[in-house]
Amino acid sequence: MIRFFIATMSTVCCLGCVAAQHEYHNVDRNVLWTAMVAVANAPEYSNEDFMKRWVLVENDVVTHADIGKIDVHRIVERTLHLPLQKSQHDRREIMFSVYLLPTNPPKVEFMSHNTQFLPVRSRDEAERFFSAVESMLQPVIEQVQ
Repeated sequence: MIRFFIATMSTVCCLGCVAAQHEYHNVDRNVLWTAMVAVANAPEYSNEDFMKRWVLVENDVVTHADIGKIDVHRIVERTLHLPLQKSQHDRREIMFSVYLLPTNPPKVEFMSHNTQFLPVRSRDEAERFFSAVESMLQPVIEQVQ
């Protein structure tokens, strides 16, 4: 039983794909797509929480407008200076795709492709993406309401 559990958990962790979705009511698909592309091309990794602050080193974005897909490959770094500890240098490779699904209302799906990504890291990246898209769309949403 324990071996089965460990094997199952290992398989789940190695797959590395984490999906998240967000629905956008009262937002035009073209406006949503434009916001998605803008967020993918200009990510923001500053944060009040110093543990979530990163420096963008590389950001490769490929858009497939015909199928509503954006592929993103990023490299981010940070150096943490914690009290009474040596400086810790971290470097992460982030790979994900976002899809504008053919639904009404429009729905966006975030799919992580990192095998080294822990699910919580994928969730953080998805939340960062969706938060930035919502922030960009806020004037449009307020205008509709």
